[in-house]
Amino acid sequence: MDNDLAIKQITDMVSSKPYWFHTIPLPYDLKTPGQSTEITQKWNSQAIPTDLKGLTVLDIGAWDGYYSFLCEQRGASVTAIDSLMHGWGTTGFDICKKILNSKVEFIQMDVMDVEKLETAFDVVLFLGVYYHLKHPLLAFDKLYKVTRQSLVLEGHFIDVDDKPLMFFYPNTELNGDPSNWWGANQQCLEAMLKVVGFKTVTVIDKMIYENVRIYNERFGRILIRADV
Repeated sequence: MDNDLAIKQITDMVSSKPYWFHTIPLPYDLKTPGQSTEITQKWNSQAIPTDLKGLTVLDIGAWDGYYSFLCEQRGASVTAIDSLMHGWGTTGFDICKKILNSKVEFIQMDVMDVEKLETAFDVVLFLGVYYHLKHPLLAFDKLYKVTRQSLVLEGHFIDVDDKPLMFFYPNTELNGDPSNWWGANQQCLEAMLKVVGFKTVTVIDKMIYENVRIYNERFGRILIRADV
């Protein structure tokens, strides 16, 4: 934490950015006004080890960097990547990195190019990303090759339990967002992760949106840890 920054400096820096995705804790009990709530971020974080001392972490789709900074605070050496397809650049990440006096390294990179990092990481975070990809199985294959211990996966899933399957969203069926392409059920996600090489796949938690349906099926979010 950079103790040279006063409250007004921090509030001015945060206010200079018109949109924040993550709610990030800052000095003086301040926080960024993120769209992603603290409850959501705590739910996702339950799958991340609380002690990361001496470990390396790759945070894919880092955006403003909440999970990157969290892992650093838990002792990890962190690399954050994002394709910046969200269109908001790195301003939020840069602001928080300065305020928190962070050493997290940010690299603009698409997940399909992770082999260019030329290294593997103990823990890989893949939160809220897979369903935005046109080729999720290929992405899982690439992630397996850069994961030493565990992959933490979070994302949209469909609540159908009879067989491994995926729904394709060719337009804006999922949340009106044209960048949302896929919805897999639990069995499909587990099968894909095992096919690419992960030995064990554990569902940490699920939440179902009871009153909303797509293609007449319930859906929600799923949190998974896959171990090498």
